[in-house]
Amino acid sequence: MATSNNKMNASWKDFELALDMESVVEARNFFNSFREDHEMMHLRDLQKLEGVLSPSHLEEMEFAHSLRQSKVSIKICQYSYELLLQYLHKTQSITMLGVINEHINFQVSPGQPASISDDAEVVTLIGSSQDDANQINQKEIHWGVSQ
Repeated sequence: MATSNNKMNASWKDFELALDMESVVEARNFFNSFREDHEMMHLRDLQKLEGVLSPSHLEEMEFAHSLRQSKVSIKICQYSYELLLQYLHKTQSITMLGVINEHINFQVSPGQPASISDDAEVVTLIGSSQDDANQINQKEIHWGVSQ
């Protein structure tokens, strides 16, 4: 699970990517779609990002530079990590592998995935509830790479 700061970094990287595609409208829509998820813990950062109107603004912002240079840490069990890599290699997702290598630091743990309640750093998005998570966790799991 990513910490709240890591989620902010991940969302920032997606926002930055949309701006890099020269689509200010797309970036603004992305920003507005996910803003609420981060307002409680990152309101000041969001207010800084709200002023970004073009890719050139990103180059001038010290805050944007610090986010761009950081890596997101994600906790993942060994089996999930291997499934992810198998899928990306099987589908020849070279670009995605590059993005992952450049922007994500996986903290791979042996054994089964840890329970969310066991992780003090976990932060859920607004609108998610433990009841929803419990309902999802009751569904049958099909192990392995999908065929």
